[in-house]
Parts: sequence; structure tokens; C-alpha cells
Amino acid sequence: MVGFGSLVSPGPGGRKKVWVLLGAAAAVAVVTGLVLWACDGSGGIKSSDPQERAAAIGQSPPPKTESAVQEMRQHVSDPDIRVSLSAVRKLGEAKTEESRKALAEVIRSPALGRIRGEAAAVLGKDKKADPALLTRTLLEDKDPDARAGAALGLRRLGDRSAIPQLFRGLSDPDEKVRLQSVSGISDIVGSGIRFDYNARESPESQRDRIQFIRKLLQERGLL
Repeated sequence: MVGFGSLVSPGPGGRKKVWVLLGAAAAVAVVTGLVLWACDGSGGIKSSDPQERAAAIGQSPPPKTESAVQEMRQHVSDPDIRVSLSAVRKLGEAKTEESRKALAEVIRSPALGRIRGEAAAVLGKDKKADPALLTRTLLEDKDPDARAGAALGLRRLGDRSAIPQLFRGLSDPDEKVRLQSVSGISDIVGSGIRFDYNARESPESQRDRIQFIRKLLQERGLL
């Protein structure tokens, strides 16, 4: 039987092999430790400490299989919002058909607006995402956090077809929504258009500015 020592030659080449083997063994040990920590009932995802659960989800690989997506989807329903948000972000990293469906379920669910808004925002990082759900959320959802997240998702998608909806977001009663909407228009249109608009000010006090923006977008065929 060949022993570990037989892999070592007297010269520099043999020492190099030892370091390569030791490095590989250390990497395996680290990965194994993370997996055991994440799955162990005394810590990780199953920990009674929500901060540990959130951290374990953040360090886990993106869920690429259907079963992994469904498991991560369950963590979105965790009673602690830190864990829920961590699970939503992890779903967003997967960028698969199943993960997009799971994020859409979260957006349509009765979860907190902040969680649904985060799902909309991370969905916008996936260029294969359908903007229709985000536009409906921006225009129809009653929670400002959800609407702001949808506006950010549309901003990230960068689709010019979303400009009319983002323009309507300029008149939203919530400052966060107005900020993401005007930022989305600016990002999508680029440096070719400039306008004066302050998301901190109420839409009522900026009617002339909003009308001016409407005119600029119409002149460029964007509205």
C-alpha cells in the first residue's frame, strides 16, 4: 500500500506536492465544517439564534435545484425578519426559473412589505425576470416598502418599457418610492436627459417639475 510519505521526494518537487495536498485537505475541511455548522441543530440554519440562522443562510451556496429552492423559500417565512431577508437575497443569487418563481410567490404573499420589497428588488438583478409583476407591485401595492422595492427592481432591470410606470412613481405619496422611481428613470435614460426633481418634496409642490419631466420623456418617445 502506498503511504502518504511515499508521495514525498527528497527534492523541491516533493515538498511542493506536500503543500498542494495539505492545501486541498484544508479546503475540504473548511467546506465540510461550514456544511456541518449550517446543518447542525445546535447552530447554523437550525440554530435557535436568529442571527446565526441568517448568517448560515448568507454563507450557504445559492439554491440551484428545485428542492433547494423550496427549502430556502421556507426560510423566508422565518419569524425573524433578518432570516427572512437573508433567505430572499439567497434566492436572488440563484437566478434560475425556480428561484424566480419563488421570489414571485414572496412578492404576491401576505408577508411584510419590507420582505416583499426585498424580493422585488433582488428579482430586478435577474435580467430574465418579467417586469410585469414589478410594475403591478409599484402601481398597486398598498405597502410603501413593497412599492419602493419594486421601483428598485425595475431600476436594476434597466428596461425602457418600465419608464411610464417609474414616471407614475414620481407622484407616489412615499419618499422612498419617489426616490427609487426618479433614480430608475435617470439610470435607464442615462446622461442624455437632465431634470430638476427632489424626492424629499411632496408631489403636490412639484407639479410643474413633474410636467416638465413628462414633456422631456414624451419628446424622446419614452412616455
